[in-house]
Amino acid sequence: MMANEVIRSEIDNRLLKYRGRGYMLAAADGKVFTFGDMAHHGDASSVSYPAPITCASAKADGSGYMLAAADGKVFTFGDMAHHGDASSVSYPAPITCASAKADGSGYMLAAADGKVFTFGDMAHHGEEILPIGSPSTVGVTIAGDGDGYWTCRADGGISQFGLIGFYGSLSGINLSAPVVAISNSATRYGYLLLGSDGGVFTFGDSRFFGSMAGIRPNSHYVGILLAKDGSGYWMAGSRGEVSAMGNCCFMGSAQPLNYRARIVAIV
Repeated sequence: MMANEVIRSEIDNRLLKYRGRGYMLAAADGKVFTFGDMAHHGDASSVSYPAPITCASAKADGSGYMLAAADGKVFTFGDMAHHGDASSVSYPAPITCASAKADGSGYMLAAADGKVFTFGDMAHHGEEILPIGSPSTVGVTIAGDGDGYWTCRADGGISQFGLIGFYGSLSGINLSAPVVAISNSATRYGYLLLGSDGGVFTFGDSRFFGSMAGIRPNSHYVGILLAKDGSGYWMAGSRGEVSAMGNCCFMGSAQPLNYRARIVAIV
């Protein structure tokens, strides 16, 4: 076997072992880009809708995903069932983040002020409505089978709800860039935060595999996706950049396309 064939074989094995399904990028206009063996089940780019897409989430097996707009409208694709949305509520604060249960049987949305909306069989475990002028809620992630969730704010503050623990936060620390996303660890005993400069902060049993802070000063990172076994993660920038850390492999990005709308999430 040639040397390059050995390298390719090792890469293929890592893709299967550490993720198995690839990843997708979601843009503010509803466009979806998929990489690896993540199937493209459709997107909302052809839908004339006034509110921008702000977040996305997917089933654990990649068979379906959802996009959520700032006004609470939810679009679902593939095997992700539509369990409802918040578009009829006319809530004053924009929806900034979403998280779906692993099997797609429920999902939740969180607004910038901390308001939480749950749908399907996702239980509502509580919320923390932030005072006017507080750092915005920018991320939410469901733990376990939906028996709890964490929300994070732009200042790195963390709130936990349901039968899960608190493992620390960045609240009160002078950060060089605001926090933009949260991802739970491979278990229910930790989480990690992503800064807009590519900085990564780990808590509980989440492992640190490196960051992009100071490496791409012109990039604005928007989302982070943890490998299923917790052995690495991918980070996405608003121009479609993707950075792979740990045992995760780079499977492509949307940056070469110079797409007209900003990327808002990686799932």
